[in-house]
Amino acid sequence: MLAEKILTIAIPTWNRAQLLEELLVQLTKQVVNYELESKIEVLISNNGSIDDTEIICLKYLALFPFLTYHNNGTNIGARNNVLKALELSSGRFSIFIGDDDRLRNDCLPGLVDFLDQNKTIGILLDSNRDKLNKLKDASHTLDQLLLKYYWFMGNAGVFIIKTSYVKEILQSHPYDFFNICWPQTQLMILGANMHPEDKIITKDLNLVGEILHQDVMMYSSYYLWNAGYFALTQAALEVKDEINASAYFSARKHLQNNIQQWIINIVLCGFYTDDRSTRIKTVKSIFQSFKILHLKEKIFLFVLSCALIVPVFITRIITNLFIFIFSGKKGLAKKNAFVTLELEKKKKKAKSIVVREFNFNQ
Repeated sequence: MLAEKILTIAIPTWNRAQLLEELLVQLTKQVVNYELESKIEVLISNNGSIDDTEIICLKYLALFPFLTYHNNGTNIGARNNVLKALELSSGRFSIFIGDDDRLRNDCLPGLVDFLDQNKTIGILLDSNRDKLNKLKDASHTLDQLLLKYYWFMGNAGVFIIKTSYVKEILQSHPYDFFNICWPQTQLMILGANMHPEDKIITKDLNLVGEILHQDVMMYSSYYLWNAGYFALTQAALEVKDEINASAYFSARKHLQNNIQQWIINIVLCGFYTDDRSTRIKTVKSIFQSFKILHLKEKIFLFVLSCALIVPVFITRIITNLFIFIFSGKKGLAKKNAFVTLELEKKKKKAKSIVVREFNFNQ
């Protein structure tokens, strides 16, 4: 009988053959160089791609026995593909990364050793890239985790979850139960709530390497609102009846404590890169969500909505002034770089399926 592997690196993918191959080159090289073949599984879940993804996966599958490959046959949606990838994992722990994510070249040996020496971990969070909290290495209750890290904890390449949580939860919860954008976060919340005997750890693991997501995913006010703040609010509400009330309120408190930063990000897209139809779409979505929001959120978002329907030549002047006052020329340069990148991605989108808007069905 083969020994259980310590870690599965689960990769859901769709129509990004080149990016996926670059990732596989990096991962397989690291696994082989550090002789981790018996400890790591690299698992690819192909969401019915119509490019060369299948060819590339079969090529690498023949070369590396620690690879596992699954093809859904058809596109079952991004959420379902994420859940499928995690459900198929055979390692004791699982980490989920996208085809546009990259791990640091020498991070896997240390991660595997840490997991092997700490078998009672239920959730491990790499706090290295978290800009909101100074605390690095610590143990947390579920309430503390949600209050500090609720948004951050679901980011690809950041969290490691005990695989048995996933399998146990999916036995009693159909895929349609889960949030369209944050199923991985809900799995962690439900798993930690069901198994308080396991540890929740944040540690400076420094796992994430180069980030390509910002180069291939188009941002807009609607994306940042609907797949961000609103989806996270929904995700907490959807598991509310299955967790302690304090955990639910901790997640909601995290969002409320950070609503100003969300609004700043939405404003940058809304004022500088969105067309009017996208801004109106965002405003409509915000107002439709009011029934599940608290008073503080409603006030902030009402002001944001009013600003989004004001002619952009006015809001841009005012916003540039505020950026200069609070951040100076560096702040304006950072804003201009962001705007330039987003406008370039819009041009590329017409010629490439690699650069895309967030689509709940992909």
